[in-house]
Amino acid sequence: MSSEIIDRLKMPESLMKSLQARRPAPPRLVDSRQFPRRYLVAHAVVEYRDGLPAHPRQPQRHSVVVADLSRRGLRFLHSEQVFPGELAIIQIASGKQLHIEVARCRKLADCCYEVGATFCAGA
Repeated sequence: MSSEIIDRLKMPESLMKSLQARRPAPPRLVDSRQFPRRYLVAHAVVEYRDGLPAHPRQPQRHSVVVADLSRRGLRFLHSEQVFPGELAIIQIASGKQLHIEVARCRKLADCCYEVGATFCAGA
């Protein structure tokens, strides 16, 4: 696999400003989350290996922006659409590698997708 990191993320300026301006939200009376989110804006690298049977991928590394995380998962912005069930490794700025499984993905703009993923045991 190439050590090249693909960086095609095109985040709208308004989205970047809103991410940087966020403050922790006050607790809600009805919240289905088991653990609170921690808001941050941090660069990371996601490495996909095989993809899914219906959508195979070549091994690649992509630059992404982490938007928030909790004890069970994280949300990040990616330049490409990914699919629920895909497995990957995300390497955060500290160098720590975390195994993740994509839970959801939605398009925000051209070359900008919001991805929700849960942490899982390494393969």
